[in-house]
Amino acid sequence: MLVVGGTTLSVHPAAGMVQYCRGRDLVVVDLEPTAFDARADLLIHAELGEVLGEAAGVE
Repeated sequence: MLVVGGTTLSVHPAAGMVQYCRGRDLVVVDLEPTAFDARADLLIHAELGEVLGEAAGVE
């Protein structure tokens, strides 16, 4: 599983990391659409800090 957040995935190294994830789950967290949204198994359009805070139970 690869979880990427806070990046549009349009520049390296982040963009290249998605290629290594083939066949595995991809989670994308970003406010704006990315080039890999269609490939994501889970897509969250929100602020990364809010998503991580909620996941950690921190307000």
